[in-house]
Amino acid sequence: MGEDVTGCVIALIGISIISFSGTTMHLNPIGDILSVGAAMVWSFYAVLSKKMGAFGYSVIQTTRRTFFYGILFMIPALYFFDFKWDL
Repeated sequence: MGEDVTGCVIALIGISIISFSGTTMHLNPIGDILSVGAAMVWSFYAVLSKKMGAFGYSVIQTTRRTFFYGILFMIPALYFFDFKWDL
């Protein structure tokens, strides 16, 4: 478990360095928060999927279910935002 936490911390530090780089520290709060938040969510997902694999669940099956529920819960958001289906 120590390697997982270390990897997550290193990833978050890297994203923070990229987000907050520059000599004048000009911040774009929305973009910076979104990028750090995405790194945090991905690190939690990576750690949790590895732990689920240790319990005997198939990594492919849990990834498929995660994406299915993610899509299922995002479909109602299409009606609240200005989404246009255009191929």
